[in-house]
Amino acid sequence: MPSTRRVIVGSCVFTAMIVLIGLLSASTASNTVASSRLGIRTVATGITELRPIACAGMNLTTRVTGTGKINGTRGADLILAGRGTTSITGGGGDDCIMAGLDADNIDGSGGTDVCVGSRTAHYKDCSTVIFIN
Repeated sequence: MPSTRRVIVGSCVFTAMIVLIGLLSASTASNTVASSRLGIRTVATGITELRPIACAGMNLTTRVTGTGKINGTRGADLILAGRGTTSITGGGGDDCIMAGLDADNIDGSGGTDVCVGSRTAHYKDCSTVIFIN
C-alpha cells in the first residue's frame, strides 16, 4: 500500500501535468494564421479565352450571347447561343458562331465566318462549318 506522502506527491505531479496541458492547448487555440490567397487564382475571362480553337486566328471584338433569335453586330463577333436558340445571324464582319445543338438556321451574313453547330441545322454564308454531333 502506497504511503500518504507518495499519494500526495503523485497527485501534485498529476495536477501540474493537467494544468500544463491546459495552458499549452489554450496557447495553440489562440494562435491564428493570417489568410492568404495562395490557392486562389483569378483570371479575367474575355473573348480570347472563350472562343473555340477553330476561331483562334480571328480578331474578335464583340461577344454576343442569347437565346431565341440572335443577331450579331457589324463587327467581328463571338456569338454564343444558349439553349433554345432558333436562329442566328452574324450581321457582317468575321464572326465565330457557336450555335449549339438547338439552332435551326445559322447565317454568317458575309465576312469570313466560322459556324459551329449541329448537322441538322441549315447553314448560309459560313466560310467554315464545324459539326458538334
